[in-house]
Amino acid sequence: AWRGGGGGGAAASAGVINVAQMMNIANGMHTLLQLEEERFIPVFANYKPDIGEAAVSEWGRLYLEQLSVTLRAHVRAAATPDEQAGALEVFTDLWKSMSLLHRFGEGKMWPALPLRAALEHVVPLLHVWLD
Repeated sequence: AWRGGGGGGAAASAGVINVAQMMNIANGMHTLLQLEEERFIPVFANYKPDIGEAAVSEWGRLYLEQLSVTLRAHVRAAATPDEQAGALEVFTDLWKSMSLLHRFGEGKMWPALPLRAALEHVVPLLHVWLD
């Protein structure tokens, strides 16, 4: 399977997190957010009622910042049509991992504008599906 944008080469040497790592981070975030939801937030919500929203917002902001860098490198590494098709397949798996996090913060994990900015990097690959 194609591992562009971090499976090695320039992106890896530049310290860019690859898409597979972003999926692992999303899965880890899911576990940590469940723990926060069960243990941390109920205790501190007495003192700061919006602590849950603030925590989810910060997790989402940090993830989307890195996602933008990762997707830019991922797309740039896909030079041939076969690599571009593989890059889209990996992106589908990433989206599934990210969708599991959507339930936290009542759907406020992924603010529209930063999510859109991160996803814009994938638009050049869409011609593979359309051709």
